[in-house]
Amino acid sequence: ALSFIIATYWLFIQKSTPPLQPNNIREISKIIAQDQKQTTLNFNVTSFVDPDARATAYRYFLDLEGVQPLGVGEYGVADHLYVVTFDDQGQVLYNQTYEISSFRPKRISKSWKYGKENIYRLERN
Repeated sequence: ALSFIIATYWLFIQKSTPPLQPNNIREISKIIAQDQKQTTLNFNVTSFVDPDARATAYRYFLDLEGVQPLGVGEYGVADHLYVVTFDDQGQVLYNQTYEISSFRPKRISKSWKYGKENIYRLERN
């Protein structure tokens, strides 16, 4: 029974989450890096377009672009939080996952669209 639950969950995740596209990740990382290079404020990044909310792949490409986000445990202390998601603005602001809910108070200060993905820059009110 447990293996059935695990298999069903895995199939659900595979069908509901589009495959990662390295070129999309690279291009979205460039958008974030270009924006971040215009400020001296620190930042963090999270992604909800795949199961890795800590955005490990984006962190790699951001590092290649010469900008380094804060660590994965430092969402609550960042000045900016970049969110990569398929969701609209309202869903992002009320998202209760750790990465977003620990970043308070917040507002969307800038947004971009890349393909089907939305990129939001959150900053503190």
